Amino acid sequence: MRRLIFFNLSIDQLWDTTSTLRQIFPHRIPESELIIRAVEDLSLFAVQRDDIALISSEETRKLIASINPSATSSPASYRIVRSNPFDAEQWVDEVSSLLDQELKCDDFELWPASLSALELSLLRRFPRLKLPQWLPLGLDFAALNAKSSIQQWAKVAGVPAPYSVIVSTSMLLNDSLLPSLSFPVVIKADHASGGGGNFLLRSKADFQLRVLRRQLEGSTDAHFQWTIQQWFDGAKNISVFGWANGTQPEVFTVDYDATGLSFQHRRCLDSDHLGKARQCFECVSTELKSLGYFGPFGLDLIFDQQQGALLIDVNIRLTKTHLISMAAERLGLSGQNWISLRLRRKNGGVDQLLTSIYGQPDIVPFHRAGDRELSVFVTNNQVIWTQVLQKS
Repeated sequence: MRRLIFFNLSIDQLWDTTSTLRQIFPHRIPESELIIRAVEDLSLFAVQRDDIALISSEETRKLIASINPSATSSPASYRIVRSNPFDAEQWVDEVSSLLDQELKCDDFELWPASLSALELSLLRRFPRLKLPQWLPLGLDFAALNAKSSIQQWAKVAGVPAPYSVIVSTSMLLNDSLLPSLSFPVVIKADHASGGGGNFLLRSKADFQLRVLRRQLEGSTDAHFQWTIQQWFDGAKNISVFGWANGTQPEVFTVDYDATGLSFQHRRCLDSDHLGKARQCFECVSTELKSLGYFGPFGLDLIFDQQQGALLIDVNIRLTKTHLISMAAERLGLSGQNWISLRLRRKNGGVDQLLTSIYGQPDIVPFHRAGDRELSVFVTNNQVIWTQVLQKS
């Protein structure tokens, strides 16, 4: 059966029916979603013959075609949807206008990152559009992916989670909470993606806390949940991901910048970390299979010298690391020690940044002055492919 591929990595925001983050950060969240949607376009690397991928930008298709023409060999293999998925009705209307005849006249399987009201609306619009066997309709994916469920998932995985406190917005605004916290901590919105809902605080006087609380004073939902989690400086971050179908998971080492956002992914080579990560993955996989779910998911762990392995996040959906791995495979990097970088410069300067790392800015074929974010694959000290994530 033909597949309709839509890897909506900002699906977490759709699970937040209160739209709290959009209310309190009307500029930050849309910007975060633009970056996420550009990463989603890596789904073109997953397209097979007769599939159709829904992407957000012609730019990414051109980049992929230039390095891997087979990924985008047919104009029918993609459709550009410019509507924001957060506006479900408008997005579904645009998809309908692009694919109305195909979806009404042919059978398709919808391959999404997971299920939200957006995907369900598309399924209702087109009765011939079905879900794959690995994705059941009856699960509450919002609850499974809530940051506040971390302690329950830690029990399933067989490792502890960092000390965590679940609070409402009204509690977060209360000064009596602060003396009980041991800084540094990271405050996580219950449903957010791409780091858009994480706030790293190093003290009770941290500027980020003042900004967050000032914005929350105008929030319309005082009961929105936040997870305050202990932060471990110097810990090694590990992402283990795959499918709940018995296949071997992959394990990446992930590096984060000072703001708590990831910027580098590479294969994990530490045997101790590999073994523990895979063990946790298998425990969660067994639980998911008992629920009838056999699809993609990922776990984020840290390895601290004193505390050992700690589970910090669970995503019961397709993740960015899944897409990075797909892209690396289609780029011919399987078996090589490659690195995926996310580079950030607010006022251009990507040339200088690449020069400081690799000494060869001219080997980056797709960057322009003023680009703010790039996704880069590197092997043998050569940048072999880049994707513009956001332009200033």
